[in-house]
Amino acid sequence: MTVDSEMLVRTLFEPLSRVQLDRLSQASAGVLMRDGDFLDGEIKQLNASTVTVSSVAFGLTKIDRKNVAAIAYAPSPPLPTEQTSDLFEVRLQDGTVVVARKLRVERNQLVMETMLFGTLKTAVKEVAELKKRVKE
Repeated sequence: MTVDSEMLVRTLFEPLSRVQLDRLSQASAGVLMRDGDFLDGEIKQLNASTVTVSSVAFGLTKIDRKNVAAIAYAPSPPLPTEQTSDLFEVRLQDGTVVVARKLRVERNQLVMETMLFGTLKTAVKEVAELKKRVKE
């Protein structure tokens, strides 16, 4: 399956510590290594064995996927204000943020209707924060 990187905010390959999650949440685009280092750059390719990053400091760099803890992608352009006022942000325990148009609870699961991924479900206990987006 191929997913356009514009649809992603971050990819986690293992459980992250609070320090790693904080580092990732403050990051622009790049790769968080398992040893805690962060390589800023545009993600060019991700496959089962490697991640290719275009970095100002290091140029085009291939990294063994087994050394990568997480990837942060450049933020997508914001939606027009009239569309954002009816959206919800759901932050999960692992730091994942899901933007949903509709929310409902079914059998201890939060069901999120998203514009990009369709219907997503997660256990209610995995939800760390839920808020409605407000017009700026």
